[in-house]
Amino acid sequence: MTENDIRPDSLRANQKQYEDEDIAFMIAKREQFEKVNCPACDFNNRHELFSKNLMKYKECDNCGMLYINPRPTHKILKSFYSNSPVYKYFNDFIFPASKEARRDKIFIPRVQKISSLIDKYNINTNFILEIGAGYGLFCEEMVKINKFDNVVATEASDSLYETCTSHGYKVYNGIFEELNIKEKFDCVVSFEVIEHVSNPYSFLKKIYSTMTNNSLLYLTFPHYNGFDIGVERENSRSVDHEHLNYFNENSINILLNRVGFELVEVDTPGVLDVELVRKDILSGIYKPNAFIKTVCIDRYEELGEKFQKFLTDNKLSSNMSIVAKKI
Repeated sequence: MTENDIRPDSLRANQKQYEDEDIAFMIAKREQFEKVNCPACDFNNRHELFSKNLMKYKECDNCGMLYINPRPTHKILKSFYSNSPVYKYFNDFIFPASKEARRDKIFIPRVQKISSLIDKYNINTNFILEIGAGYGLFCEEMVKINKFDNVVATEASDSLYETCTSHGYKVYNGIFEELNIKEKFDCVVSFEVIEHVSNPYSFLKKIYSTMTNNSLLYLTFPHYNGFDIGVERENSRSVDHEHLNYFNENSINILLNRVGFELVEVDTPGVLDVELVRKDILSGIYKPNAFIKTVCIDRYEELGEKFQKFLTDNKLSSNMSIVAKKI
């Protein structure tokens, strides 16, 4: 899989103007931002690493988590995600153009992964919930395999919610923490959402309250100690105005334990680290050291794929997935 498969280069150029609008919205609200302790361990000692888009990025001295502080409040984020020009652009252009590639390369494998985990951990199959369904492809594919009796989703973006409602499963519209969800779920999945929320502890507590006993949680999110974030720091495209929380294996484990989950599996299945760093070098965004230049530029055809496999296999990719059980 390449980045062009899921984010076509021909459309990314137009996306920039909408990103600028989103950033301007956030900057205009900066006086309303709130200071927080570490979102993972609640520790109050931290140091500033860098700033980007007038936002300050702090690293926790206890668990090593990176997070924006001060940060947008829950109220600001609710307004942001309901009306974001970028999310509307994705819904209208990028998702339709990349829909089948995303289905084949991302969402069918995710459905297969969840199905195998359900069997592995002997989980009931009455209800599954996806938080932040986006274009709805995961739930659409989950319905097809008939693994669960009921497939339910939530989506905060109004435009994406309208798209999801056409796929034949129940969808709640709104910020997950505010929704009045009646069902109890045997499995909850959320792909690239927890990095966006203002209070990850409250987010996970709400998830916990919606789950049955002996149920499974599956999350994916940017990995702070992964390759592209590790070498590019603030120049990484993963470090942006939307991503408030950057977990590592230690910090996500601490947070899950605080809520009452048991972390049972950790993986870094990302496949785009080397390509993304290469693109940023070629565009002049990032100036590499000699080793990174050798791998990503000079000997890319020879080493790029091998190095990416090394990152993925050794929990060094900048995309992390976790499996946790409610205990």
